[in-house]
Amino acid sequence: MEQNTCTTSRPPQLCILVLIGLPASGKSSFATFLSAFFDQARISSTIVSYDEEYSRLVAEKSPKNPPDFFDADLWHESRKQCLDRVENIVSSGMPADSQHVCI
Repeated sequence: MEQNTCTTSRPPQLCILVLIGLPASGKSSFATFLSAFFDQARISSTIVSYDEEYSRLVAEKSPKNPPDFFDADLWHESRKQCLDRVENIVSSGMPADSQHVCI
């Protein structure tokens, strides 16, 4: 029986962590904790947050009078912006001697 194993001499250059959970369950707090942990380990990290992107777009579109309701168009745009950011991180190509975590 053949065993399929993967060995490498160095850790991967890029790691993407996706946090999924109920609203207000602590995903953003945990992402911040993870980012600080990786910083201490001298591994760069980027947090990509739908909530932060949505809030930024709301502030851009209606800086004086934010909507009192959920705006599906802005939510879809924030998702697109976040996916674009992750795609940019993945396609940017990391230097061979660096490591990066996208949370």
